[in-house]
Amino acid sequence: MPFLILLVSLVAGAIWWWMRRNPREALDIAQDVVTTAANAPRRFAFRRQTNLHPVDGIDDARLAAAALAISYLELDDLPVKEDRDRLYVLLRARFRFDEDEAQEALVFGRWVV
Repeated sequence: MPFLILLVSLVAGAIWWWMRRNPREALDIAQDVVTTAANAPRRFAFRRQTNLHPVDGIDDARLAAAALAISYLELDDLPVKEDRDRLYVLLRARFRFDEDEAQEALVFGRWVV
């Protein structure tokens, strides 16, 4: 535990030192991260609708299948890396995702779950 606290403190200190040295660049990067996170659901044509569950707003069946696969994978415990890698390969093979789409489908499926 002390090692983990030390590691987190070192990373936080390095980030704080970098932000003090480059405040404009740090603000630009933070703004880009916030914009990317806010626009992520729009990339998948996800629309928030009132009185509906978020899963009902998914228009792409491949994304729904990825979310379903993630939910089955996490039924017992958190999946190990081999299980996630196997699911990634299966998504690419079955649904003909490219590398980025498969990663985004896994992230989106995890968010839905």
